Amino acid sequence: MKKNLNYMKILFIITSFNSLSQKVYVELKKLDHVIHIEYFINENYIENIKNKISNYNPDMIICPFLTKKIPEEIYNNYLVLILHPGIPGDAGPSSLDWAIYYNEELWGVTLLKADNEFDKGPIVDYKIFNMPKRENLTKSSLYRKEIVDASKEIIINTVNKYTNCKKIDFLNIDKKGKSRPLMNQKYRKVDFNANNTNEIFKNINMSDSQPGVLINIKCVYNNIKNTYKFILSNNLDKVNDYYMYGAHIESLNYIINYDIYKNADIGEIFMQRDHAICIKTKDSALWVTHLRKSKNKNDNFKGLYVKLPAIYSISKFNDKIFNINKSHIIYNKKLNNTFQEIYYEINGNVSNVYFNFYNGAMSTYQCRKMIHVLNEIINNDEIKIVVLFGGNEYFSNGINLCTIQESFDPSIESWKNINAINDIVEIILTSNKYFISAIKGNCGAGGVTMAISSDYVISKESVIFNMHYKGMGLYGSEYWTYILPKRIGKKKTKELVDNVLPIDTIYAKKIGLIDEYINENSYAFEQDILKYINSCIINNINILIEDKKKTINEDFDKIQKCRYNELKIMKENFFDKNSSYHELRSNFVKKINPLKTPNNISLPQSNEEDIIYTCLIKDK
Repeated sequence: MKKNLNYMKILFIITSFNSLSQKVYVELKKLDHVIHIEYFINENYIENIKNKISNYNPDMIICPFLTKKIPEEIYNNYLVLILHPGIPGDAGPSSLDWAIYYNEELWGVTLLKADNEFDKGPIVDYKIFNMPKRENLTKSSLYRKEIVDASKEIIINTVNKYTNCKKIDFLNIDKKGKSRPLMNQKYRKVDFNANNTNEIFKNINMSDSQPGVLINIKCVYNNIKNTYKFILSNNLDKVNDYYMYGAHIESLNYIINYDIYKNADIGEIFMQRDHAICIKTKDSALWVTHLRKSKNKNDNFKGLYVKLPAIYSISKFNDKIFNINKSHIIYNKKLNNTFQEIYYEINGNVSNVYFNFYNGAMSTYQCRKMIHVLNEIINNDEIKIVVLFGGNEYFSNGINLCTIQESFDPSIESWKNINAINDIVEIILTSNKYFISAIKGNCGAGGVTMAISSDYVISKESVIFNMHYKGMGLYGSEYWTYILPKRIGKKKTKELVDNVLPIDTIYAKKIGLIDEYINENSYAFEQDILKYINSCIINNINILIEDKKKTINEDFDKIQKCRYNELKIMKENFFDKNSSYHELRSNFVKKINPLKTPNNISLPQSNEEDIIYTCLIKDK
């Protein structure tokens, strides 16, 4: 039964179920509203949506993330609200790009009633915020933090008002924004000979996620030295063009051989580290972690080239990139002003492990790096507590589908990757250290299980958890068949895995998936974790570790059996050529739209069930 007798039937029409859509979804579910979702796949598919809407008869249609225009037939017959990531009056598909480009002091989000023009409908609500001043501001971090928070607030406020009075008041306000076009590469392009490091850094961050900054990477042979070098320039030739992502400024404090840097040309890749490339700029150097090959007219495959670690991406077309000098990797301290995916610090008997993998995806290589770090810590008898601090945007999303897709054999690479991440979880589960997961960013698929494998799990309140194994045609591993039932019971485990839907921290704590959550900014969050350790853990640590040892001794055979049984099914998922995993993975990483909305979230074909769609946001 619904607790809220004024619940509404709400439909999301979206381009994809992204972080913003998931956040708004879980917040509305907490208010007992019935939510269904439909993807606006193409103009043909909209006819199918119209038929479903007619049967469903929603009280409200919300579009938290939509890149296509809602047909007039829908917005004339139903209340349709569009979320735009810009201040009132702003319009166009590149709002955040322009906001960063023009160094806007203030930005915001606007909720509009759908109209015949993009982003021009009557204003229902809006929220203005100060643009963040963080040095590593990217478009994606701005979206996932400030835009998501502001959007959640105005959508919930609007839904609450409409629930009570069944009407929408439109605002007559001064619109300070302006309509701007799609930002093209003219405004994104960089010239390593003309632009300084900060300018290049800003342009890559401004273009983060999509589309990236387009650059040409040429391999040049040096007759005198009998060597090859790779030069980046904006002389595009549609053959050797790539989009750049993941920028990190290099201070030059960690260059092993300064002569290599000194003798390099401006725009030359002179160093690599963890498959990222370091490029000499006119005043310093810059790391680029990921590249995506630009598609040209001779490429006749569907979708896009896959975004990959930079060295991998170039090596698909020129393996001489592997000869670039490798930078020494340091794990046991933080390196400022450089690229560093993972490191750890020791303070007494506590070790903090910091890792931040691009988009939360963990390749086989990255998993093995983390295993190396954890083993160094495990072998230190002085350390008793290990705190895992993931990235601000993502803790982990499990195995890396992009590197798997572009490997020599995706089935074999999938197998290597799942075993590598399983090895991480096994260390957390079975070592004689007390592990704490400190979760600042979202968790998906195996990243959820990795996070909750710790002895104590604490999260920021804003985090979303989504066990979407089945959405990728996978059974899943990472010891979930041991960890989940132990934490939340068999019934909730089945719901969580089968529903393939996001949940928030409040519900996660309610069912026991996590132990606690904190509503703080990232800096206070880390401080609160350390306060908690000092006040609640340190004095009892020996007892806690002894209890853990006892549990592991009792459950060891069960733990190993769970891994064996999970991998037995995963092996079928990976190596069966008819497995849906291969097509789903390929479409996902190549940005190919699905042919239909997934059944677990879409509207039913009729109203025979009265469409009370109860997912696991509340107890049944």
